[in-house]
Amino acid sequence: MSDPRVSVILPTLNRSELLRRSITSVLQQSYRDLELIVVDDGSSEDIAALVASFDDSRARVIRHEQCRGPGAARATGLAAARGDYLAFQDSDDEWLLNKLDDQVRELDACGAQVGAVFCGWIRYCLDERVWVYPYPQLRKLIATDMRSAVRFHDKWFTQTWLVRRDVFERIGGFDAALQIWDDWDAMLRLSQVCEIRYCDAYQVVSYVTPGSVTDNLPRRIASIETLIQRHQDSGDRALLGRLHYMLARYRIINGQYSAAWRALLPALSTTPASPKVWFTAGMLLLGLRPMQYIWREPGAGGKDS
Repeated sequence: MSDPRVSVILPTLNRSELLRRSITSVLQQSYRDLELIVVDDGSSEDIAALVASFDDSRARVIRHEQCRGPGAARATGLAAARGDYLAFQDSDDEWLLNKLDDQVRELDACGAQVGAVFCGWIRYCLDERVWVYPYPQLRKLIATDMRSAVRFHDKWFTQTWLVRRDVFERIGGFDAALQIWDDWDAMLRLSQVCEIRYCDAYQVVSYVTPGSVTDNLPRRIASIETLIQRHQDSGDRALLGRLHYMLARYRIINGQYSAAWRALLPALSTTPASPKVWFTAGMLLLGLRPMQYIWREPGAGGKDS
């Protein structure tokens, strides 16, 4: 039996009631030449039995005996992948029927200089708002300057990607040390070695669910601090300014105002022309704290700030 063209990697920790929908959306794709690698990251639920219930030879399970985090789970899936193209799915999200078909056609039509393509997604939030990404202003930036789009925006969810395996291995794959934003970190590194194209269609439906790792504020803060350390010597002042501003933002949401001010100082020096950085600094200097309530957690809806 020949190797599949596309390897789909799906990490999960329990969540069986959501996982069935996610797996179904992969196995029912109009594009059929795929394998699905479900990485069970130490679940207490019987993930293997759930996958076996689909009775589809394209799906298999690899189990971590202990939870090692989504980055490590994706790395395990990557090591086992046999396809030339890689796709990634989350346990609580859903692909529309032609997602892979459109992306494989797009990547096949591109030259080798294009290492990845991605599509748009629609997110349904716990507060019943709907978030569509990329929004129109970002789509304009993607069309003219993809590298800047990646640097200034952080929501490059892996569910929307199709990546050439050799290119992804060249950048070292995902950073297992990052609990959050391992996708953004990988996209930043991809943008430095290849072109990235946008398939102008919304093919992924994302659901904000209780207990998601991305809702964990301490993990957000720790991951941003790690990203700052990784890119400290890059010379990319705009990216570092963005990261320091994000760190200040999450410190404010967490009620850590002194720490937020310390994070803002590097942002002021690296991006002195940024109105939102100066506005935030002014609010802190005046002792005003409304940002803790105005700034919603990412994923709650609206544009990224």
